[in-house]
Amino acid sequence: MGTPSSPFGPVRLSCTDTARLQELVRLLVHEHTLGYEQFVHEDQRLVDPTQWKRNAQRDNLQVYCRQQQQRKNSSAGERGSRRRLFRDTEVRTALTEMPTLLLVGTIKGSLADVMYGVLNPTADSMRLKSSYVGDKFAGCAVLATIERPTPSDPFRSHSLKWLEGDHPFIFRPIVKNRDFVFMEATGLIHLADGERVGYHVMHSVTFPGAREMNGNIRAHMAVCAFYRQQSDGVVEVFTKTTANPGGHVAPAIAVKFGANALLSAQNLVDCAHAKKLD
Repeated sequence: MGTPSSPFGPVRLSCTDTARLQELVRLLVHEHTLGYEQFVHEDQRLVDPTQWKRNAQRDNLQVYCRQQQQRKNSSAGERGSRRRLFRDTEVRTALTEMPTLLLVGTIKGSLADVMYGVLNPTADSMRLKSSYVGDKFAGCAVLATIERPTPSDPFRSHSLKWLEGDHPFIFRPIVKNRDFVFMEATGLIHLADGERVGYHVMHSVTFPGAREMNGNIRAHMAVCAFYRQQSDGVVEVFTKTTANPGGHVAPAIAVKFGANALLSAQNLVDCAHAKKLD
């Protein structure tokens, strides 16, 4: 159901919709697992300079921009499965028009704190998180909830959301706000070698009940992040993202904003501590 802050009416997910969203999470996490395991075991955590160009750095985090659009770590079968799963040509086309960004490095803290900082299953927690990770938005809503955290699985969540980005007041007459309709999921998995990692997935979707709003431009994104306890007090980060802000935004500007958003991962532990005090 739509929340009081939602600009849409109630969004009702059918059993088929729910199953497809759950399968999309599974596919995205599986694809990201393949890329992460290659990065760790084959590439020895070295980023290939022929594939990626360093774009930004903050403390122990580095952002790279892919120098070619082909998604090397996704097999044709997996890409085909995703296309069959979501026959959403608008989202697919928008995302293939923009380069992929890669975030690698480490942040200070525990895996539990990082995942607690990532977790934001309600509109209130979305707003709190935004105040720490630097997201600026004019509005947000949880349109539908598929899975909620439980005492036995406190970091597992899955929901359909809406988010409207914001611009400084002076720019509003000439720059339209961007909004996203996306599914978001978090949780913990074990890799083939037994290592436990936390995942965070966001992927744009379209639903009849959440059409593009007048005055806004519908943007699209695909994000998959892994977090692993590398050592005591140190968490490894491995994230890939593609985002298209829509409109007539140059790719270089979109990449700059995307890189800044990725580097905000260093604030996740601070966000977790704030939640504990809230």
